[in-house]
Amino acid sequence: VMEISSQKERVEEERDSLASVTRTTRQELDGVRLELRKKDIENSQLLSETTDTKRQLASSNRVLDSLTVADQATRSQLRELDGRLRRTEQERDEAKYQ
Repeated sequence: VMEISSQKERVEEERDSLASVTRTTRQELDGVRLELRKKDIENSQLLSETTDTKRQLASSNRVLDSLTVADQATRSQLRELDGRLRRTEQERDEAKYQ
């Protein structure tokens, strides 16, 4: 009877110890789950910001492309005007000598 009582006591102590470990493990898991949720939210925000940044970059690239086209057209017009100016100056100089 004494030995059964002693075994029962050891089993109860072991059960209590396992219950304590289980509680601690569950608390740790809850903490990890919370951290994972926070990271998931952060990742979602970063993904959203990245998507916004990509959209802004694409928009900026379109503006840059259109500015480049406008710049090329302006340069072409300047070359044309420069040529006309040179011809006009040349005609003026020729008219002076005649």
